[in-house]
Amino acid sequence: KVGDSSFLILDKLVIHDGYGAGIRLYNAWNSVISNNIIYNEFAVGDTDCVSLGGDAQGSGGRHHIHHNIVAYCSDDGIDTWYNTDNIIENNTIFKTGYNRDGSQVGDGNGFKLGPPGNNIVRNNLSVGNYLRGFDYNSGSNVQLWNNNAYQNTYNYHGVILVSGNLTVDPMFVSTDPTSPNFLRLSPNSPAIDAGIN
Repeated sequence: KVGDSSFLILDKLVIHDGYGAGIRLYNAWNSVISNNIIYNEFAVGDTDCVSLGGDAQGSGGRHHIHHNIVAYCSDDGIDTWYNTDNIIENNTIFKTGYNRDGSQVGDGNGFKLGPPGNNIVRNNLSVGNYLRGFDYNSGSNVQLWNNNAYQNTYNYHGVILVSGNLTVDPMFVSTDPTSPNFLRLSPNSPAIDAGIN
C-alpha cells in the first residue's frame, strides 16, 4: 500500500497469498505497474489484486498498467476507482470475485474502470470473473480496443467498444499459479494476433 507519491515503478513483483490488496495506490500519480504476477489475494470486502484509489482513499491517475497477470482475488482484478487518464494494456485477469473455497464473495469484475473514467484499455484478457469482464463503473469515456472477455457473467458493461474486441476462449495452457505456463496462451489460441491494427 503506497500513498501520496508519484512516479512509482512497481515492476516484476510476485505477490500472492496475502490478506488484502496485492498492490494498492492512493493519492498517487504517473506511476507504472508492470510485469507483475499477483494471485490468491483473499479477504472479506475490498480485496482487489490491483487497486488505484479505492474506498475514498483519495484520487490520482495517469498510470501505465501493463503486462500483469492477475488471478484469484476476492474482489476485482484491476480497479481504477477515482483514478483517471490511465493506460491499461496487455494484462490478463482470471477468476476474481471468489473466495479461497470457491464461494462468491466480492464484486468480481476483471477490470473496474471508473469513476471518473477517461481510461484507455487495450489488448487485455478478462476471463472467468464472477460478474463483469470490463465494467465502466459509472466512468465516462472508457475506451476499449482489442480486448478479449470470455466466460464472465457479463463480458462488457457500459464501455465504449472502439474496435477489435472479442469474446473467444483464449485457451490458457495452465490456470495453476505454480506452473511456468500460468495463464499463457496456447500456440493455437484464437486470441493471438486477433485484434485490429
